[in-house]
Amino acid sequence: METVELLRTLSEAFGPSGFEDEVRALVREKVEPLADRIEEDPLGNLTAWREGKGERVVLLDAHTDEVGLIVSHVDEKGFVRFAPLGGWDGRLFPGSRLTLRGRVARSRPRSASRPPHHEA
Repeated sequence: METVELLRTLSEAFGPSGFEDEVRALVREKVEPLADRIEEDPLGNLTAWREGKGERVVLLDAHTDEVGLIVSHVDEKGFVRFAPLGGWDGRLFPGSRLTLRGRVARSRPRSASRPPHHEA
């Protein structure tokens, strides 16, 4: 697999904090043929080792999660309210494209928010 294609595949995998299974499975698939040993701990951390012949050690480290949101409420009109998963800057959120993932399918709506002058 080409490097750019691999990075695109990993970047597009669904992996908000607490839901990194898809990303972890992709990483495992890619490193298994190269690793001498792979371990996964109870928190979901994946560690792969490749034994070398020299004394130097190289560590490659990366997060598998991404900033995300979780649905906290759907009102009677179908408006969805979210709570953050991970740290995010709410000022950058309005108008962003989202991937909503349910038990069956994904959809890609745009986000919206109330204007600052609107009273709750």
